Amino acid sequence: MNTALPRIIIRSDHKATVIFMHELGNAGFGVEQPILQLQCLVPGVKFILPTAPTRPVTRMEGNRMPAWYDMDGTGAGEACEGIDESAERISALLKAERDAGVEKLFLCGFCQGGAMSLYTGLQEKESLNGIAALSG
Repeated sequence: MNTALPRIIIRSDHKATVIFMHELGNAGFGVEQPILQLQCLVPGVKFILPTAPTRPVTRMEGNRMPAWYDMDGTGAGEACEGIDESAERISALLKAERDAGVEKLFLCGFCQGGAMSLYTGLQEKESLNGIAALSG
């Protein structure tokens, strides 16, 4: 399992944190350029760009790639092996931000990362300020 540290973008003292999860096959650094452009519009916001673990993805012929969870391609009721592990990783990032005194927390993601933001955010015991899924 890939345990790469998340890419963190901070331009100033921050009052809010956005954890942004990438799509299947990408990595945290792969979404850095659009996030840098967005960060210019929202100073005072810290962005955390974690990278999903590298795992075989059944739907992609078993090829290993960064994936928040496995997809077997069957559609409704599809097995999502690894989704709970990934949710725990994201929850740990949220906890670290709360422990650091950050009160405004957001989860966001694109495609599979969007599904992860919904899956994780809706199960959090403490409320979030927002959850967004882009093309999830």
